[in-house]
Amino acid sequence: MREDILNQIKNEIENKLLDDEKYNATVKRIKELEKNRYVKEYINLLGLSISKQDFIIDDTDSIVSKIYSKYINKIGESDTNRIYVYLGTYRYSTTSDVVSLGDDRVGYNDSRADYRVYQDLEQRSSIVVNIKDCKSFEENNTILNPNSYFKNQEYYRIQKEFFIAAVKDGQDAAKKKILKKYPKL
Repeated sequence: MREDILNQIKNEIENKLLDDEKYNATVKRIKELEKNRYVKEYINLLGLSISKQDFIIDDTDSIVSKIYSKYINKIGESDTNRIYVYLGTYRYSTTSDVVSLGDDRVGYNDSRADYRVYQDLEQRSSIVVNIKDCKSFEENNTILNPNSYFKNQEYYRIQKEFFIAAVKDGQDAAKKKILKKYPKL
């Protein structure tokens, strides 16, 4: 992703942390005041109840998880690190039913395969590549191959991990971490 987008994400996270800190300070002060018997009596006389506000206990990782999805649409295809997650190999369904459950997933090297699906780590949409073009695509990009049958779920976990690392340590460190941790195709 472009550095300006990463900086926007970092700024929003910093602002959220500051807002949470201010909110928590206010809640702490309210709870302290409510312990005073005169404040309790005053609240009772007004017909109010003791505050039920809770502290916000979000760590940076959970805040990054909430915020990065807002910015993912701003990342252009040419602005990514070209790291894709392999989501599966498929052949077109031959089912003649009116309602089809979709195409059939097959093994990576299945001779009946028609296409493969990949998803850029920094994008929302997946890319469908015709089987005859896959070799070229895989040679020109970095492809991760999670060791799970449910690769879509794994993809979102890797994406979250990448964005958290990018915010904390920078894109280069995030890229190295992801490439070291997950097997390549």
